[in-house]
Amino acid sequence: MDLSNFKYKEENLPKDHNERNIFFEKLREEIKAELKQDEALKKYVEKFQSADLDDFILYIAERKIQIVSSQNWIIQSSEHTPEIKYRKEAERAIELIQQKKLFNIQCLWRANQFEHPLLRCTYDFHFWETHIHDCPFLDPVSPEEIQLMQSYLRMPNSELTQFGGWSMSFQDYESILETEGATEDYIYMPEWYEFYDGFRGTSYLLKLPNLRGQQEDDLRDAWQQDRARKEKENPTTTQYVTDIRPYFNVFSEVDNYFKNFEKDNFLKELNSLYRAEQQAYMDTEDMDFDWALEILKEANEPVYMVGGKEWKEAIKETAVRFINLKVADDLDLLYEADALFNELDISTVKDDLTKEILEHSQQMVDRLKKAALLTGTEPDKYW
Repeated sequence: MDLSNFKYKEENLPKDHNERNIFFEKLREEIKAELKQDEALKKYVEKFQSADLDDFILYIAERKIQIVSSQNWIIQSSEHTPEIKYRKEAERAIELIQQKKLFNIQCLWRANQFEHPLLRCTYDFHFWETHIHDCPFLDPVSPEEIQLMQSYLRMPNSELTQFGGWSMSFQDYESILETEGATEDYIYMPEWYEFYDGFRGTSYLLKLPNLRGQQEDDLRDAWQQDRARKEKENPTTTQYVTDIRPYFNVFSEVDNYFKNFEKDNFLKELNSLYRAEQQAYMDTEDMDFDWALEILKEANEPVYMVGGKEWKEAIKETAVRFINLKVADDLDLLYEADALFNELDISTVKDDLTKEILEHSQQMVDRLKKAALLTGTEPDKYW
């Protein structure tokens, strides 16, 4: 695919991590503003029931940002050498170090042993999970932590969950601490978290009391009960009108938008390639096995098979082992902290996201504050 005339081709995009984030945020707002002025799109959405134009516009904007930001991956993975691919995996390994440190802070915060003005409720940890490099209360990754990640990756049976196989939130406190059996083994705990705790002596944090979490649950219950009481005391008369319009499926309609409304042919083609890649991925019977074969075929060095296992499982484990070792070697090359972040295009200067985090959790904080007043509970000083 020739993108030489594409307005947003990769060569024209900022290379600096922070500048790139600013660029895409600006582009997102420009796309949303343009779509809000599209009368044909408005009329199309009105044909459906339960359709929210603003939500639909947001989904379209996010899809456009996604295909622009990942255009090189979409058009052909062969344009990326395995070395670059594993350098990106090294970046994700660095992110997982920070995710574990953030989870430890969450345990302390829930036990009233840590506080920060930008931590007002449990909801805030999910915000910082997605803005991990800009988290103001996280220390930079240290050389010792890099060495620890390398030790983990070089273990014969280390998992690859940190590179995409982990389907849950890395800050999902309740799920990660869920246990089973008489020994109360953790069901969903990432193996890297347990490895980190074992070497850093931080496993005790998992046993700290969830004081703030329980308080939030109680306050939310009080808020819901007050809301239900008011609705019962002041019932509203609702007249139901049968709506015969078809339901609006926002996911499928995003694809229809690209077919029927998108004017940029480059974006249309990129979206088609993106969806075809997604469909191929979904249709594969044994995705892990095919993925492992592709990884091993790319290897430009001898790779020795894991023994003593059924052949398909041996191939999968061999591929995992190969990637982990490549990532560990990349981290070795990026040992010095400054060189590490420069190489990964990660600025050591954190963006100030105070406005964004306060907006992110304001509705939740308002409810908690109102419930605290109702129940006579001492409000958090940062509310």
